[in-house]
Amino acid sequence: MAGVKEYWIVDPKHRLVYVHQFSDEDYAPKQYAFDAEIPVGISGGKCSIDFSKVRA
Repeated sequence: MAGVKEYWIVDPKHRLVYVHQFSDEDYAPKQYAFDAEIPVGISGGKCSIDFSKVRA
């Protein structure tokens, strides 16, 4: 898909993040709540995002 390996959709109203990783065979997004620390797949496990501090 044009070199895109991963993309995130952030839903501040419902405080959810949907992570699409195109390395997965089924392409189903993983869903995370804002209170989860979300791993950044393209970082090889070296980075994560903590959305608990986001106020919507």
